[in-house]
Amino acid sequence: MLVGTAMVAGAWAAFDYHRHRVIVVLPDGAVAAAPSVVLDYDPIHDYHPTRLEGREGVVHIPRKMAYGRGWETMKIYATHSGKHYGATRSPSECAYPMTVELQELPSLPPPPSTLEQAARLLDLIRQIAR
Repeated sequence: MLVGTAMVAGAWAAFDYHRHRVIVVLPDGAVAAAPSVVLDYDPIHDYHPTRLEGREGVVHIPRKMAYGRGWETMKIYATHSGKHYGATRSPSECAYPMTVELQELPSLPPPPSTLEQAARLLDLIRQIAR
């Protein structure tokens, strides 16, 4: 009886673990090698969003976090061949198991040079002095 109960509990845990997953697909249809999911929320005090890492295109989300408990936006990211991809979902859009196709994110602008930073600082000082 105890062995049967343990087997049923183990089977349920395995089913539940695999049910709450996000399958991450790149725009070309290939699965993302190392996707990550950030469960983001509107910060009030300290800001430490939950970051879950996956592999082979799958990220498993614990059941206690899967349905928007403590987060407002699910952000899904992956990198492939030097390009960055991403997508967002709200809790109401999440039905597990869920397949998400990522979109290419725009590249970040280069950081301003020291001269550009100095020029901005001088402009700011001139505006304050007026």
